[in-house]
Formats: sequence, C-alpha cells, structure tokens
Amino acid sequence: MERPIDEFLSKTGAIELLCEIDLDGSRFEDLNDDLPVSRQTLAVRLREASEASLIEQETIQGERGTSHKHVLSEKGILLRMQLIKPEGVAKYHQYNDSRQQWDEKKEEIREIASEATVESPNSRYTDGVKALRCFAQSLENGEKGDDGD
Repeated sequence: MERPIDEFLSKTGAIELLCEIDLDGSRFEDLNDDLPVSRQTLAVRLREASEASLIEQETIQGERGTSHKHVLSEKGILLRMQLIKPEGVAKYHQYNDSRQQWDEKKEEIREIASEATVESPNSRYTDGVKALRCFAQSLENGEKGDDGD
C-alpha cells in the first residue's frame, strides 16, 4: 500500500507545486501562472497537499478584502529540503525554463508544419512533413490538460 505522501508526489504537478510555492507563500493565481497544469488540477493538488499536511492556507487582509495564500507547512519545508539535496528544485527550474522556451517556439513549429506542402517525390521528405504535421497536431491536442491527476 502506497503512503499518502508517496501517492501525492506521484501525481501530475505535485512536485512542481512544492517547488513553486514561495517560502513566504503563494497565491493561487501566481501558482496557476507558474505551473504546467490546469486550474482544476492545481486546485486538486492544493487540496491534496493540504490533506497530506504539506501546505497550509493563510488569510491575507488586503485593500480589496480577504484573500489567501498557500505556504509550506513544517512537513512541506522538510520535504522540499529533501528535493533540494540533489538540487531537485534547481533542476526543476531548469526544466521549467526549457518548457517556457519550448512554449515560445511551439507556434513557430505549428506554422511551419501547416505551411509545408508534400510536393517532393522524395519519400523521406514526404514522411518528414507528415511526421511534422502529426507532431504539430499533437501539440494542439496536448495543451494543459484537465486530467485531475
């Protein structure tokens, strides 16, 4: 039987969530902007992290009323420290930077694929264009999913 924290960490966006929460706390919208998961998945992960006692919610009084931020609990901080040991958070940020660079190039690849024509009798070229179109289509279908996992 899987332990609750192990189960949580195996889910999409869980480790990323622990890496992205600022030590002073993060608001939902900030986390949503920073994480490669849907709003629905983020909401589920926050609830699960709270149930696993990894994060806590704090109330913030602002000019526009009451708001909330999510902060790592003592248990969450200890877990994040374990992620840091093998430079896990640093590697995650490298991954995130690469993902953002990829997101910036995706549209360019889609445009090239949609403009490519299969005019060459060279089957390697034809196969390459077909593969590029298929890849571009998979990018369009694979945007932030609402899988809840």
